[in-house]
Amino acid sequence: MLKSPVRWLTLLVVVTGVCAVPVIAATKTRPVATADKSGPKPEVIGFWRFEHDVKPEGHGAAFGPARRMDSGVFFFNDEVPGPFIYDPLQKLSYPNSASLSFQSDDKQNDALEIAVNMAKAGLAGQSVTLELFCKPNAEWSGPLAMKSRLNDAAAEWGLEALYFEQQNQTYLHGFFTPPGAATIHFRGGHFGTSAQVRNGTSEWRHIAFVYDASVKTASCYIDYYQVKTIPIPGEMKWDSGPFYIGGGREHSSFGGKIDEVRLTKGALRPSQFLRARRDPLAGVSFDGAETLLPRDCGYVDLKESFGALGDGKSDDTAAFREAFRVLSNQPALDHNTLYIPPGTYLVTDQLVSGRSLSVIGAGPDKTVIKLRDKCSGFLRPEDAHAAWKIDSSPAPTVPDGMWNECAAGISICHLTIDTGKGNSGAKALEVTSNLLRQLDDLQIRSADGAGLVGLELAPKTGGAALIKNLHVKGYDYGVLASGADATTTMEQIAVEGQRLGGIKNMGSILAIRQLTSTNKATALMSLSADSMVTLLDSSLKGGSKDVAAIQCEGALCALRVETAGYNMAIRKRELVDGKTMEWKDTTVAGPKIDEYCGDSIVTTHGAAARPLTLPIENVPEVVWGDIHKDWVNIFRFADKKDGDDWAPAIQAAIDSGAKTIYFPAGDYGVQTAVHIRGKIERLFGLHSRITRSSRLPAEDAALIFDEPGAKRVVSIECLEFDGLRNLSPATLVLKNTCPGHYDNTEGCGKLFMENVVGADFQFSQPQSVWACQWNNEKHGIFSHGATIWCLGLSAGGESGVLSTEGSASTEIFGALVRPASNMDQSRPFFRNTNSRLSLIYATTQGEPPHTLQIVDTQGNDAEKIESEKLKWLSGRGRMDLFRSDAKEERPSDNGTTRQ
Repeated sequence: MLKSPVRWLTLLVVVTGVCAVPVIAATKTRPVATADKSGPKPEVIGFWRFEHDVKPEGHGAAFGPARRMDSGVFFFNDEVPGPFIYDPLQKLSYPNSASLSFQSDDKQNDALEIAVNMAKAGLAGQSVTLELFCKPNAEWSGPLAMKSRLNDAAAEWGLEALYFEQQNQTYLHGFFTPPGAATIHFRGGHFGTSAQVRNGTSEWRHIAFVYDASVKTASCYIDYYQVKTIPIPGEMKWDSGPFYIGGGREHSSFGGKIDEVRLTKGALRPSQFLRARRDPLAGVSFDGAETLLPRDCGYVDLKESFGALGDGKSDDTAAFREAFRVLSNQPALDHNTLYIPPGTYLVTDQLVSGRSLSVIGAGPDKTVIKLRDKCSGFLRPEDAHAAWKIDSSPAPTVPDGMWNECAAGISICHLTIDTGKGNSGAKALEVTSNLLRQLDDLQIRSADGAGLVGLELAPKTGGAALIKNLHVKGYDYGVLASGADATTTMEQIAVEGQRLGGIKNMGSILAIRQLTSTNKATALMSLSADSMVTLLDSSLKGGSKDVAAIQCEGALCALRVETAGYNMAIRKRELVDGKTMEWKDTTVAGPKIDEYCGDSIVTTHGAAARPLTLPIENVPEVVWGDIHKDWVNIFRFADKKDGDDWAPAIQAAIDSGAKTIYFPAGDYGVQTAVHIRGKIERLFGLHSRITRSSRLPAEDAALIFDEPGAKRVVSIECLEFDGLRNLSPATLVLKNTCPGHYDNTEGCGKLFMENVVGADFQFSQPQSVWACQWNNEKHGIFSHGATIWCLGLSAGGESGVLSTEGSASTEIFGALVRPASNMDQSRPFFRNTNSRLSLIYATTQGEPPHTLQIVDTQGNDAEKIESEKLKWLSGRGRMDLFRSDAKEERPSDNGTTRQ
């Protein structure tokens, strides 16, 4: 007997939020469809719940009784996807206690056949959604559920699994057979993702087929987040062919369990699909707010795809864990982006994410991840447990030749992490992966100030990251950095209310600009002799008469730093002799630090023992604009493609007058160069790639920046591309990108780079360049007359790091050079010819050790700086400052030389 909707809804009000609710063994209520307010109301026309029977539930009598094709009996099972099923259409839950079992047997067909009355179904010209839960026992190939046809004058469609012999793998699919045409099979997701069905790892899956009559497309959704959409040729024509569950007319190769098969008139969104839950819900919507990025740019929504609630009361730990499980640390290096809509997301245990993942919120004032107050496992300092840990070590090994540095990277932006109250053993965010690339626009806070660390940077091997716009409030330490082979660039950082120290460095290379510390404790501590810190343009205030603003045992360069309230600005300890552990103590009274550099300084060609102090300009911000009016999807111009060549489509989009063009995740091959010009302000991707096809000559760049307006600013963000040639006097900004090659010409404008992984930079002509976190570990940088200022550089490769000539000026703060094992011993890391150069860097020992560090030439006078000039500690060599004024000498009018 069916329970009444009103009676069950009343029961929900009583039990919602209770931790353990007994499962009510009863048949389930017929759903009453409500609607998305923006369109026609979806109508459930058939619903097979398999609660110990196979009768359909739904409006009307469109479907006849179900029968097994082999006339056998039905086998029900008490294993279900969840003890409750939440229906977002009517915003209430049902108890769930049974599913239907199917056996894969070539000798019999146990698929369910259900007659369809198309007149009563009313589907002519309408959209339709088919969804179900399934748990396969093993891989199979064949239909899972389908609407068949009587003859080829109608369409046939449904859900299936297909075995691919080439990959030796089975994938979940949708399929569509147009009238009189061949079947189209389309997979939701990519190879290597959870679209795959694997023997021995069977689990409950949700899979859906959505036909949208308004745009004539079919989509296959797997587990809510993986989707593939195809255009439907011609019309969706219906006839009275039966509906099948568990197979098809000819065979049933599926073995396993199926539950909650629902047919709905209407094109449902994932937020409207059925949800399996451990607890009942009522009145909940899984729609995410479209705030920061357009919905169709390719991100995965935490609420829509993984069922997070974000109400500040319900436990969303399971939603995060499932999202991180399927989106990060996968065998394939396809980069995923997880969007967390506005809300407060309560967690009660540690979250762990890995490589190939960007996590973005709607803003730190809108998206909050909050650890429950007095949460078990975080209560005592000795617990030392991170609320969120980033660890890529469990990820599978990537096959040789398949590694992609950009695709493997990790970033977190635009959200708040709150460790609540009473969690003295909490670390807010701990990073042990060397693949962190970016933290931006984050707030990390403890509601009562308790906790061990706000942000801990402890990569196990290597690492190069940009941390920008970070505010940490509370904890023993705001930021704790370690890892001898790691370099981190930090800009616009605020630390406040720490008990023991604002930033503590234990062996890393930190390049910091615009640090604001409001603390009684020491603002900056660098307590390892092999550590290296650059601190520029900062304010360290609050203070105490018992401590210094800066306490340092390693390399330190401090420029333009204000302190207040401390007994001194700098307390410096220098390790004079590593064998006897003899230290030398020095102090700087302050309160203002105009310039401090030491301990190991090397100068050549008459240079002063101080940095160049080149002028610094901040990265110009391109207005984000209205994502509904100013942003245009590149797929709007897909009809301009020439076969597989995206170049005509991209060029048409740029020339259309759009301000921002965005590229959903994927590869866009071009056979001719694309010109960046006109009104375009931003090219944006979610780690998408514009790739050069074999038809485009290797010496040609995929992109040519030739905007004629000198006052224009154009930004390329989160978009990889195979080369860029700069011909423009306009300003160019590169953010979070991987240009395969860069070169310039005479008269080009300013270049700003943030978090750029570059392969080959050729500044063949003078240009003003500002870089913040430059990862250039494959090929070196060549500069002929360019002026380059860089904060944070990770470099190393067989061709060296930097070669300058032609009166170039280069200033690099906080570089880490990792010697390449195949680097020619006669080649230096840095080659400076008739140019000015200022370097603060460290290098690892290497195997074999690389001796030649710098070749500095003025005219015919070449000086070689070898590794003995560095200060070596624990296998790391420190160059606290190298400065050269090897200016080019030119003949004067009277025959003498001049500089």
